[in-house]
Parts: sequence; C-alpha cells; structure tokens
Amino acid sequence: MKDHDLATLMEAKSLLDGIVASRYLGVPSSSTLQVANLGQLSPAQQRAELQLQLEEELGGRVRAAIHLCLSAASVAVEVGHALMDKFSEISGEERAALLARCAEDAQAASDAAHHAAAVLAQEEPPETDAFFEIS
Repeated sequence: MKDHDLATLMEAKSLLDGIVASRYLGVPSSSTLQVANLGQLSPAQQRAELQLQLEEELGGRVRAAIHLCLSAASVAVEVGHALMDKFSEISGEERAALLARCAEDAQAASDAAHHAAAVLAQEEPPETDAFFEIS
C-alpha cells in the first residue's frame, strides 16, 4: 500500500506542476498597459476604460492566486512524499536533516498560501516570482 500511496502522491505533484507550468508560469499577474489621460475620453469611455482596468486587475489576482495555491499544494505533496518515503529506514542524523528540509519547504508552502489569501483579499499585490518556480 505504501508504494501505491507514494506513486499516487508523485502523480498528483506531476499533475499540479503541469497545470502551473502550462497555464500560469510566465503569465503577467496584471496588465501594465493603462490609458495615460482618462480626462481626454468621454464619460462613457472613461467608465469603460476603468471597468476594463478593474477586470484586468481582478484577472491578475485570480491567476496569481491559482499559481500560488497550486504551487503550494505541489510543495506540500512533495513534503508528504518525502516523509512517507523511507523515513523509517534512514538513520537518526539523516532523519533530522530530512525534517529540517521538510520544515523549510512546508513553511514556504504556507507562506505562498498566505500570500494567495492576501492577494485575493486585495491586501497585497499579485506577485508570484518570490515564491516558487516549478522544475
């Protein structure tokens, strides 16, 4: 059963990484194109432009949050896999090193999930570069 669980975890991680790599890596989180002077536009055009900017901003937040959440999930799955795989078979010194690495990775996943929540709540800008790169 353990081998099946380990294989299932790695399959889940691979699927998560594939989604992030194919849809969310390298996609800007928000548009940098904006009209320089809204005052030159008619009131209807101003409203339309502001609505478009709002939609782009919200879309950027959603893309960033998806990237952060899926990346955090991938790292969390990897931590679970590392703890399940041969933990009982390695020496005490190796266990301590593994636990330290897993603790760092779990903290990174937690930080990314926390940032995703702040991005969705519009408390932080939708930046993903500081967190993960799926390899």
